[in-house]
Amino acid sequence: MTMRGVVSRQERQKVAEIRDLFINPPKGFVQSHRYFVKEGILRKTCRRTLRTRHFYLFNDVLVYGKPLYITGKLILSQILPLETIRLKDRADQDNEKGRSFAVLGPSKSFILTAETHEEKIDWMLQITQASQKQRPSQGEIDQTFEVEAPVWVPNTESLNCFDCQTQFGLVNRRHHCRACGRCFCAQCSPYKVVLQNIGSDAVRICKECFDRLRDRSRVVSQDGEESEPMTPLKQDYSDEETENFSKIINRLEEIFDQKTNQDGVQDGANARSSEPGWI
Repeated sequence: MTMRGVVSRQERQKVAEIRDLFINPPKGFVQSHRYFVKEGILRKTCRRTLRTRHFYLFNDVLVYGKPLYITGKLILSQILPLETIRLKDRADQDNEKGRSFAVLGPSKSFILTAETHEEKIDWMLQITQASQKQRPSQGEIDQTFEVEAPVWVPNTESLNCFDCQTQFGLVNRRHHCRACGRCFCAQCSPYKVVLQNIGSDAVRICKECFDRLRDRSRVVSQDGEESEPMTPLKQDYSDEETENFSKIINRLEEIFDQKTNQDGVQDGANARSSEPGWI
């Protein structure tokens, strides 16, 4: 780095080489101030299992993508500004022998697992040092970044609805609340609201989180002006739709039982016809 903060041609070339690894490269990724710090492979905890992701740390952003092994390219997943994220060690609550840590940000939070404890420590150290240099002073912190997106509970750790405890299955699907990260059935997470830290689209939240957000009489926008409080857009199903859906399920179960009984009678008849002396 020069005294003016402009990186060298070689450093910009390195950034360009990493950009070209992605089949969907971000526009304007090569910038005069950006330089490469660290790269490596980490496992990211997704809904169903751990997934391999390629991570690239720069002085101002953390970038990761999904590998395409046939082409050797990557699909860009996220570009996270370092001033908006913080890390949390999970040594006291993970099953990965002290190799995992959480990345917490306003729009997305997730858990990463390294191959070794030493590799985890190095990643946490490098990200923290780079993040501290990018973080604004106390008086300049964007209010949007005060709220962190929750880490989603993996599907394997949530077999029942967190609220009503009904078991998830083919019909009773699980839904993640975007405000707390826990899993709920459709009846216990019937609301969709706009969470400013996540984006402009309405996202699903549970009843508890909706009640908590509704208790705020006003929601302050980024420019300091007050806006209308958040309200539900639409429940997943009306009472009539839910009743009709239940009737359909019950009818399908009746048809299945009748078919099973008929098959059992037919099997019994076939067995008797094969016995000696049966006419």
